[in-house]
Amino acid sequence: MGDGILMSERALRLFEKEAMGGIAFSHPVRIVRALRLRRYREPIGEIPPYFYVRLSRTGAAIDYEASGLVSTGGPSGCPECHSFRGVMQKLDRLEILPGTWTGEDFFRIRGFTGDQCITDRAHAVFKANNITGVKWIRNTEVMYRATSYKPNT
Repeated sequence: MGDGILMSERALRLFEKEAMGGIAFSHPVRIVRALRLRRYREPIGEIPPYFYVRLSRTGAAIDYEASGLVSTGGPSGCPECHSFRGVMQKLDRLEILPGTWTGEDFFRIRGFTGDQCITDRAHAVFKANNITGVKWIRNTEVMYRATSYKPNT
């Protein structure tokens, strides 16, 4: 799905109502088939409308030093992608390079692919309105250690 995610119509309308920023575009998707996990016995029922939502490209970039990121090749030095070379070995938390975030409520961090980020404001709105099906992790709780990582001693 690239830079996009699936979002329920209820979550998308809430996002729009609260005038949160960070969505480039959205369009409806058709759910062809849905299966219930075996441990749930009740039928699925009617599936609500869902939308493919593409996040805006933002300037938010990972702060390697503040995040405690160590990779096998170090920072790439590319001001556009802000990625790192090699394989990530360690990450202590997820911090944004000061001056790179432009205020979006939904965004990705350049140099840290795969995860979407939201602001505390967006989290509070979604939590207050019981938006489910999402795992919320605070940036200070993001942590990674490769099994092969050995700190320099």
